[in-house]
Amino acid sequence: MAGISQINDEAERVKIQKELDRRWYTGEGIFKELACWNVLKDEFLCKMFLSVPPPTPMAQQLFADIGIPLPTKIISLD
Repeated sequence: MAGISQINDEAERVKIQKELDRRWYTGEGIFKELACWNVLKDEFLCKMFLSVPPPTPMAQQLFADIGIPLPTKIISLD
């Protein structure tokens, strides 16, 4: 496959570069994105659970791109 710099049409080259930039993840970038995603561990009616807030749009896209389903909003620990 030819490199992006070999695409003659500038508009097409910019479009493809933006798509590549959107999908390019580094280990550090993934770690930073997921590090700010917290869950709440609590007890309700004598049952322990995790309350999972929705991830950021970037994390949602990351999960979708690598094929990991999003967790449910409530995870029972009992």
